[in-house]
Parts: sequence; structure tokens; C-alpha cells
Amino acid sequence: MSEQILVAVISMIGSFTLIGVIAVGVIMMRRRRYELQAEVQTKLIDRFGTSQELVAFLQSQTGREFVSGMQRAPIVESRERFARSIGRSIVILARFAPMQ
Repeated sequence: MSEQILVAVISMIGSFTLIGVIAVGVIMMRRRRYELQAEVQTKLIDRFGTSQELVAFLQSQTGREFVSGMQRAPIVESRERFARSIGRSIVILARFAPMQ
């Protein structure tokens, strides 16, 4: 009986550790992606010599896409987060639902 308890405890600790490692990995990947996006955007903006060049760029089709992409990123991220939450909820409900 004590071996079963030991196996259960080790399994639970291992599961939580694995989930933690995966969560940290995902967070680090996202942070790195956001840092790279910010770096690219900063380099692009720094390439303009005058404010008139920057205004002309922002008024062009490419500039509008650049700005709309920056504005759309939080919306897309929140939608993805919502979808992941729903998926996790379904998995948790399926896991802990009483077996018939």
C-alpha cells in the first residue's frame, strides 16, 4: 500500500513539474518573440531620417499595415488566450468527470 502512495506522490510531483517547465518555456518563447518584434519595429522607425519621411511611410499602404499589425496583436493574443482557456476547461472537465 505504501508503494502505491509513493508512486502517486512522485507522479503528481512529476506532473506539476512538467507543467511548470512547459509553462516557463511558453512564456520565454512569447517574451522573446515580442522582444524581436519590438526590435524590428524600432530598427524600422530608426531608419527614417526626418519626421516627414516617417509620416510619409505611415500614410502609405505599407505603413498602415505596419500600424494595424501593431494594434491587432493584443486582440489576436487575447483571442488565442480565450480559446486556450476553453480548451483547457474541456480537458479538465473530461478528466474529472464521473465515469458512468
